[in-house]
Amino acid sequence: TNDSGRIGVSELTRHLTGLAALEQDKVLLDLVCEHAAAVLGHASRETVDPDRGFIDLGVNSLIAVELRNRLKESTGLRLATTLVFDHPTPLALAVHLREELRVGDTPATVPTLAEFAKFETAVLASSLDHETRVELVKLLGALQWKLDGPDGETRRDAAEQEINSASDDQMFALIDRELGLS
Repeated sequence: TNDSGRIGVSELTRHLTGLAALEQDKVLLDLVCEHAAAVLGHASRETVDPDRGFIDLGVNSLIAVELRNRLKESTGLRLATTLVFDHPTPLALAVHLREELRVGDTPATVPTLAEFAKFETAVLASSLDHETRVELVKLLGALQWKLDGPDGETRRDAAEQEINSASDDQMFALIDRELGLS
């Protein structure tokens, strides 16, 4: 979305300008959780789990429209009526809002985070077989090594060797540990 999608520069945008990316994410997540709690009739935003789906939280079509309207007013953005269904968790929605607001002019960072949030939502919503879990761990491990810095190439090669030589039991233990299942 470009600036033509905005209703006007919001107070929120002015507040977010100058904050570090993680602080912006926290502010937007708090905003989404606050409005979600309000439309659901909860006493505080702490009752809204950022990783839990809106439908699981009790959001129906009417509540989704009310939430969208509140966020539209708070952000100054034109938001689709399907907003809550297109971005099914408070966390995914907060990332989307940050992408749309384009605060701090970080176009390369924000879409990456938004895509990762979509990926995370898809992975958490699916049941993965053993082979897919193993492949996913390999891919995520390789990505982590690439993001670690200029010498990530050397570390990635060592990690690939370690992964390729690991037994099935060692891989399952790693996956379970990484997914918090053990």
